[in-house]
Amino acid sequence: MVFHDGAVFDAHAVRFSLERGRAAQSTNKAKKALFDNIASVETPDPYTVVLMLHHANASTLFRLGESTAVILHPASAAQAAIAPVGTGPYQFVEWKKGWGVTLLKSPRYRHAAQVPLEQATFRFIADPAVQAAAVQSGEVDVFFNIATDNALRFRSDPRYQVLVGASSGKGMLAINHRRPPLNDVRVRRAITHAIDREAFIKSVLYGQGRAIGSHFSPTDAGYVHLTGVYPFDPLRAQGLLKAAGVPLPLKLSLTLPPTPYARAGGPVLAQALAQVGIQLHIEPVDWAQWLAGTFKGNFDLTLINHVEPLDYAIYTDPDYYFGYDSADFRGLVAGHDAAPTARAGAAV
Repeated sequence: MVFHDGAVFDAHAVRFSLERGRAAQSTNKAKKALFDNIASVETPDPYTVVLMLHHANASTLFRLGESTAVILHPASAAQAAIAPVGTGPYQFVEWKKGWGVTLLKSPRYRHAAQVPLEQATFRFIADPAVQAAAVQSGEVDVFFNIATDNALRFRSDPRYQVLVGASSGKGMLAINHRRPPLNDVRVRRAITHAIDREAFIKSVLYGQGRAIGSHFSPTDAGYVHLTGVYPFDPLRAQGLLKAAGVPLPLKLSLTLPPTPYARAGGPVLAQALAQVGIQLHIEPVDWAQWLAGTFKGNFDLTLINHVEPLDYAIYTDPDYYFGYDSADFRGLVAGHDAAPTARAGAAV
C-alpha cells in the first residue's frame, strides 16, 4: 500500500501517527480517551504494529477506527488540515473554504479499477432550506444528515430514496451546574421530570428518535436503557422545586443554536417547564455566539445534540461547558474503561 504521492504506507507511518497523537503537546481530541492509554508502540517489522496499553480498555479498537486516530503521511502531517495526503480511493484536489472539497480518483489506490466515480465533491451547506433546494435542483446527488422535516418531504417523493439509520447523536437539554439554583441536584431533577421526552420526539423530531435516558447511544456496545430513571412526572418536579426552596416562578434562559431541532424544540420545552413553574427566556444565537458564549459556560440551559460516539468522558471534566463535577462518576468511568468488554463495563 502507498500514499497518494507514492510514499510507502507501512508500520513506520502508523507508529509516527500514534506517537504524534500521544505526545505531550498533542491537541488531538482523542488524547485522553485513546492515546494517553498507549504505553508504547512497537514495530517489529514493516507490516506489524504492537500496542502496549497501560490498562485494558474495551473501546480501544473502536477508538482506533475513529477519524481522530487516522494515520497521517509522516512527511506532510503538518499540512494535513489544508492539504491531506492519504491512501484511499480518492485523493485531495482542492478545498474552497465555506463551499466544499473536491476529490479525484487516485490511480495509486490498490483497487482503483473497482472505483466507478472519477471525481467527488463534498459541499458545505448549513441552511436546511438551501440543502433541500440543492437536492431538488440536482446540484447535489447525495446528502447525509438532512433535516428531519426535509427527509420526510423527500420520502414522499418517488424521485428520491431516503435511507434512515441509527446515529450516535444524543440530543440533550444541557444544564449549567455552576449557576444557582441549577447547582442543586433537586432542581436539575425537577427539570428532567417536567419534560415528556416521547412527546418531544413526536412533535419536534417527527418521531425520528428514541428516548434513551443517558449519554450512551443505542449504537454503543455498553448501552443500557435508562429512560425509567427520570420518568415524565410533573407532580414530582413540583415537589422537588418546593423541597429545594426555589421561589416560583423560576426564571431561566434557554440558549438555542441555529439548528432545526433547537429552534423547534425550544418553545416545546418552554411550554413543558411552564407547567411546573419554570419560565424560560428563549435566546436564539448563531454558532459563533454559541461557541463563544454557551460553550464557554455562559448560559443557564441549552438544547444541543452531541454527535460523537462514546463521548461520555466529557462528564469527567469539571471545566467542560456545563460544569458537571462528580468524583463518583469519574470513578465509574475509570472502572468502565478498564473493563474487559463494553458490556462488562456497563455493569460497573
